Amino acid sequence: LFLQNNRSQRTFERVITGMLAVVTIGFLAGLVASPPDSRAAVAGLVPRLDGAESAVLAVGMLGATVMPHAIYLHSALIRDRHGVTLPLVSSGNSTDHFTTIQRRAAELNLSAALRFVGFVSPLELQCLYRLCRCVAIPTLFEAASGPMNEAFMAGAPVACSNVTSLPEQAGDSALVFDPHNPADIADCLWRLWTDENLRQT
Repeated sequence: LFLQNNRSQRTFERVITGMLAVVTIGFLAGLVASPPDSRAAVAGLVPRLDGAESAVLAVGMLGATVMPHAIYLHSALIRDRHGVTLPLVSSGNSTDHFTTIQRRAAELNLSAALRFVGFVSPLELQCLYRLCRCVAIPTLFEAASGPMNEAFMAGAPVACSNVTSLPEQAGDSALVFDPHNPADIADCLWRLWTDENLRQT
C-alpha cells in the first residue's frame, strides 16, 4: 500500500510538473511571438499620468469578495441627497451575482454612470488609479488588501471596509466604512469626492 501511494504521489507530481512546463512554454512563446513594449512596461511601474479626476474606482482581487452593488446603492443615496451622481469604474472578477448587480443598478437608474471593466492589464490599472478621484474597497472578507497598497503607491485616496485587519492596514491614510451600510459608504465617498484637502492628506 505504501509503494502504491508513493507511486501515485510521484505520478501526481509529474502531472503537475508537466502542466507547469506547458504554462511556462506558452508564456515564453507568447513573449517571442508578441514581445511587450518595454517602454510601456517600465512606464507602468512608475505611472506618471495626469488627467481630470473623474471617477470612483472600485477594485477587487481574484479570490476576494467585493460588494460593488453597495457602491452602486451609495451612488443613489448621494444623488438623492446632493443632486450629484458619482461615476463609478469597477474592475476585478465578475461573479454569478453580476446580473443581480446590473438589475439593481437599473432599478436605481444608475446604469449610465457605471462602468464594469473586468480584469485589466497592470498598465491600465495604474492609469485607473492615477485618473480616479478616489478608490473604494467594499470587501467583506479580505484580510490584507493588495488594491489598497496599490492605491497608496499611486497616490490615490482610499475608502475601505472596516472588516478584518483593513482598518489597521489603512491606519490614518484612508477612510473606513461599514460595508453593510450603504449610507456609511455614501458619507465616506462624498467626503473624499468633495474635500480636496482630505484627498491630499
